[in-house]
Amino acid sequence: NPANMTEENYISIRGALAPIMQGAFTLWNGGLTVPVGLYQSAGFTWVSVNTGTLDPDETGNAQSGSQHNVFVASYAINPWNRLSVGLNANLAHEQIFGQSRATPTFDLGVTYRALRHPILGNHLVGVAMQNAFAGKLKTVSTVQESYARTLRLSWNANFLEKRVDAGINFDFKDLFAQKDLFLAGDVKKIEYEMYARLGVWLLRAFRLYGIYGLGESGLGYWGLAGGVNMPSINNGRDLEVMYQYNLMTFGDAISSHTIYLRGEIGKHREEVYARKMARTLDASPNDLYNKALSLYHAEKYWEAFMVFGQIVSQFPEFFKNDWVSYYLRSCQEEMDMRESAVKGYADAKNTYPQSEMVPYADLGIMRVAYREGDHA
Repeated sequence: NPANMTEENYISIRGALAPIMQGAFTLWNGGLTVPVGLYQSAGFTWVSVNTGTLDPDETGNAQSGSQHNVFVASYAINPWNRLSVGLNANLAHEQIFGQSRATPTFDLGVTYRALRHPILGNHLVGVAMQNAFAGKLKTVSTVQESYARTLRLSWNANFLEKRVDAGINFDFKDLFAQKDLFLAGDVKKIEYEMYARLGVWLLRAFRLYGIYGLGESGLGYWGLAGGVNMPSINNGRDLEVMYQYNLMTFGDAISSHTIYLRGEIGKHREEVYARKMARTLDASPNDLYNKALSLYHAEKYWEAFMVFGQIVSQFPEFFKNDWVSYYLRSCQEEMDMRESAVKGYADAKNTYPQSEMVPYADLGIMRVAYREGDHA
């Protein structure tokens, strides 16, 4: 569900590798999620499944296997209160026995933060439609295919400051599938599956999970997962390595092994936003002030005078405006605008009587008086 990305508060990097059926298939994926401001997230994921080279055919030539790649660009936003919405824009590419085909697909998702409570836990419910909009797969035959639509209902929760984690997914498959796509004699129907997990986080370091999946025929698989997640060595951010073992319960017992890696980097999205706002509010007058000082010390008094004047005009609440007022008059003094400089020094003293620049303004007035020949 792409809307889940709004729950990420740090830049998140993840990857997984799973050899299946004793290595006959290899599945791997990698991805990146980046928070954008306070309420948005963007991400990219690459998912790949391949079979390598298959056994020789009847001609004695080795058969090229298959490779499936899905490239996913994701976006999510929290537009209102506890509600988030998201979109996956996918490009699916298949290479099967030398035949290449590709099509775009789109997934839609919605999540809602149903409950946030220190005792009852945090609960997130969601609805997602995979392949809500799917293009046709081009083939050498006249038949065109498209990926099946899957509706997923989800519930994810954690309790006791994330020490207990749980989740359930219900998948309803082949929604809106055309009847002629089913085998002869098969009745068109919607298949469903349920996946569930329950885990604990021990000593803020070790994770243990139990996992199982149910289908129309009963228990489809069960599994165990374990690993470490140690934010204590990553400045409070997740740093996780997990191993998962699954065993299929139908037909021949087929097991799979998966290694998961996940880490968070960077600053919390709220800290990034706060720093950005601070720079926005204060960077412009600060930059102008530093520029004006550089011009002043380079004895480019006219240019410095114009920049100091711009600060006073555009940023009347700038915290260094007492010194800006002083340097404005000092520029006038250096340009031999003595009368204006004296009046300006006096105005600066009256406006900022407690400022540290007052003695310097007094010195400026005395310098002008001395040049005017007033030695009293």
